Amino acid sequence: RDATAAAAAAAAPAVAEQGPVLSEGMLQFKKAVQELKNKAQTKITALTGLADLHYAECEQVAQILTEEIAGAVTSRIQPLVSVMDSVLKKVGKDYRQHLAARLPACMQAVYGRTEAIMHEWLGKMLELSWRKHDLLPLDVLDMLDSILTGQPLPVA
Repeated sequence: RDATAAAAAAAAPAVAEQGPVLSEGMLQFKKAVQELKNKAQTKITALTGLADLHYAECEQVAQILTEEIAGAVTSRIQPLVSVMDSVLKKVGKDYRQHLAARLPACMQAVYGRTEAIMHEWLGKMLELSWRKHDLLPLDVLDMLDSILTGQPLPVA
């Protein structure tokens, strides 16, 4: 019995490092996000619907989405950002808060490994959607603008 308890205690830190266990709904959302390869409106709408359905888990949805964007190959960035834009516009305030907290680091990761054409597209998304429709706090919008134009971030 002691050996079993010791093994379980030794395994506990490894489990904790993997992060929280995802619910069935979050696993479904994560799988759907990972499968998104293009800007098909039906897929973007379906993912927005899943985000709405799992509103109570919006912090995890925001984490899944921003982590996927930050690590995505260039061809998947536009579809994934389009999902995020749709969620910001159609689902709700709590998503805005959680995405605003994660978006600067996410966009910094994307900016650092993409070309000027992607920077331009992201800049248009920032101005013509997020800023125009007041989807994110002004300080976050300004920070994103600095990131997407290659300017140093202001020191807090």
